[in-house]
Amino acid sequence: MDIYTKAYLRYAGALATVKVGLGVKSEGQMIISGSKGYIVVKSPWWKTEEFELRFEDPGRTEKFFEKFKGEGLRYEINEFAAMINQGKKSGFMLSAGESTAIAGVMEEFLKWRKYQ
Repeated sequence: MDIYTKAYLRYAGALATVKVGLGVKSEGQMIISGSKGYIVVKSPWWKTEEFELRFEDPGRTEKFFEKFKGEGLRYEINEFAAMINQGKKSGFMLSAGESTAIAGVMEEFLKWRKYQ
């Protein structure tokens, strides 16, 4: 387990920076940036009930609200249990391809980190 990790991900035509940590303090917000604007998910992002879509022109800012029951992990566990109980390989929230892609990113990061 890492106390703090910062990873840079490079994709065809895109870059990403991810910072995660246990036992360290930070704002706890999430920002997803793109070439036309960005999304701001206020702290704590894993319990969010709102987020903003922002553009260079502040007058175009849009706010979105969604009421969730609990934290994101609750939905992941529920989805996982439902897939097991129903014998499915993909579910409502993530397809098998998306799950495989997430695992692939984590695997590549761990391989890279091993040699640093």
